[in-house]
Amino acid sequence: TEVAPKSQRGYYVGLEDLFLVFGIFMGYAFNYILTGIANDWRWMLGLGAVCPAVALPLLFLPQVPESPRWEMLQGNREKATALLVSIVGEEEAARMLEEWSCMPQACSWSE
Repeated sequence: TEVAPKSQRGYYVGLEDLFLVFGIFMGYAFNYILTGIANDWRWMLGLGAVCPAVALPLLFLPQVPESPRWEMLQGNREKATALLVSIVGEEEAARMLEEWSCMPQACSWSE
């Protein structure tokens, strides 16, 4: 939600919560269905951990854009501006860049 327009940030946070609750519900549902099958715990573990761990990165990683905020923190203002404009448009990008201009120019994991 860090690159979403201000008017949509609450929507995206709510959508994240909805997906979490749906995922938990689906886990309970599949475990209920698998209860009583021979080696049910293995099926539960396999379906609940291995499948999503393999499928999700393969499906969504190519679609994740670079983070304009991270580029800004690293001092790459031009790249951050181009990424931000491509995501939210020029008007919102100008407002966000103005907000980010007071941030330090570089950071590291030790800070």
